[in-house]
Amino acid sequence: GIFLPCKPFPSYCRVTSIKLDQPNFLADLTPGAGKTILAARIAHAGLSDGRYEQILVACPTELLKVQWMEKLALVGIEINPYYNSGDLLQSGYRGAALTYSQISRGAPVFRMLSSRHKTLVIMDEPHHLGENKTWGDSIRFAFDNAVARLLITGTAWRSDNNPIPYVEYPNGEGKSHYVYSYKDAIRDGVCRYVVFPTYEGTMEWVSGRSGEIQQASFKAQMNEQASSERLRTALNPNGEWIAQVLRDAHTKLMECRTMGHPNAGGLIVCIDERHAQRMAEVVKRITNCTPLVVTSNTTDADMEIERFAKSTQEWLIAIKMVSEGVDIPRLRVGVYATNVTTDLFFCQFVGRFVRWTNGLPEQTAYVYIPEDARIAACAYGIAQERNHVLREETAEDEYDEWIDPRDGEVRVAHFLGQLAQKRSTMALL
Repeated sequence: GIFLPCKPFPSYCRVTSIKLDQPNFLADLTPGAGKTILAARIAHAGLSDGRYEQILVACPTELLKVQWMEKLALVGIEINPYYNSGDLLQSGYRGAALTYSQISRGAPVFRMLSSRHKTLVIMDEPHHLGENKTWGDSIRFAFDNAVARLLITGTAWRSDNNPIPYVEYPNGEGKSHYVYSYKDAIRDGVCRYVVFPTYEGTMEWVSGRSGEIQQASFKAQMNEQASSERLRTALNPNGEWIAQVLRDAHTKLMECRTMGHPNAGGLIVCIDERHAQRMAEVVKRITNCTPLVVTSNTTDADMEIERFAKSTQEWLIAIKMVSEGVDIPRLRVGVYATNVTTDLFFCQFVGRFVRWTNGLPEQTAYVYIPEDARIAACAYGIAQERNHVLREETAEDEYDEWIDPRDGEVRVAHFLGQLAQKRSTMALL
């Protein structure tokens, strides 16, 4: 295999070497750790020693194609994000960035392209290939003749049983060849702390099954349908519960701006387009700020997200457009106002807030969540791994609160089943 020596790359990528010693290699890096920069290292080293002649990047969206072009350009690798046909090397490029949908539509073309020269294929967030069998089959056909395939992700595993192409499943479990966890990133100063203010409340609604009036707090144990109805009630833009969450989140955002991060931004994820539009009205009424709403129906949605990333606008409201891969380092405050309760989506959302920004005196991120047991379990699942860093720093086996050595602030950890306060805080380390 190849061994990558340490080179002067952006400081937020602290992974300085990795041995790519087999044709199919899965690298699992926590969101915000610089996985594109790591892939750029591998591509640069392979082109330099002649192992590869061209680089093909496969990713989920058009916006990510442009981001990959920009990251690879940092190491002198020019790739074409608008490739249609022809020999890339003869046209002056060292490769191309492609979407999974694009590959699916033209698999024979890309099979010929990857067979013509010694090719490294970088697959970004390959779990998408498990959710779409057509994409998965097309990827295998298009890239089976490549020299190597690097699968690189921050959210590797799916909650269903759909296999991901080129991933090994010994004993039925997916295998990562390299893992750089959030715990590692916190220890290295690569990612921010993320704190979860969690909100209790008592909801009242008419049951869709029985037609009877139901009333319950988030602490009450209920079946799946009743839990979902309770959550949707809490997220109703006409209700006081979500209004209070938005008030507090906006106050925290303004605090971030006055504490040394003047362009800090916030992101609210919603259920659907109508919900997002109604939520925008509430945000404007409460904060006097006009949020940017981006959905799949938004004209030039990728450009709008990019504009927000470079602006000083306070709030962005989305559904799934900003769930993964989108790089907006100025995001500091999030509101999880959706009824999606899967680990995968929740981790993707939290990943939008962890990117460390050099030069900021304090940059803890805050993700506001309902005290719904399913969502709290997602946060707790992340916290289980991250809290290990705290134990290393404090040499304590049990704790409820501590003084953060970075800023002297008190952090409080509440575990599932112990979220007793109306507004408690779960800290991720």
